[in-house]
Amino acid sequence: MSSSADSYVRQIKDIDSALKRLNTQSAELRKKKKEATHRLYVWMEKNNVESYSTFNIKKIAPKQRAKKKPPKKRREDAITLFSSIGVNDPETLWEEFQKTQQLEQNNNADKEEV
Repeated sequence: MSSSADSYVRQIKDIDSALKRLNTQSAELRKKKKEATHRLYVWMEKNNVESYSTFNIKKIAPKQRAKKKPPKKRREDAITLFSSIGVNDPETLWEEFQKTQQLEQNNNADKEEV
């Protein structure tokens, strides 16, 4: 192996380790920001303050995550919709639709080789 290739490998490894270190630091900073934002929100709620400095209580309010619809309910709703728009065989359409949502391993392997 040539010395230039060795230096490239060393450089790539150094960059990878630096990125890993920076990602860790960024994650810690995001966590601290989230905690501080939550404490500010609690303080604003407690003191009945709508906005403070550049922060608005509506903007920093904790977000509620949307719950996912269970697969069984999703299927039922889709079949009902397909029936309501006049699809003759909504069950088959649902199955075909599900196939389009899955990643086909064979096709992707072919594309990567090209």
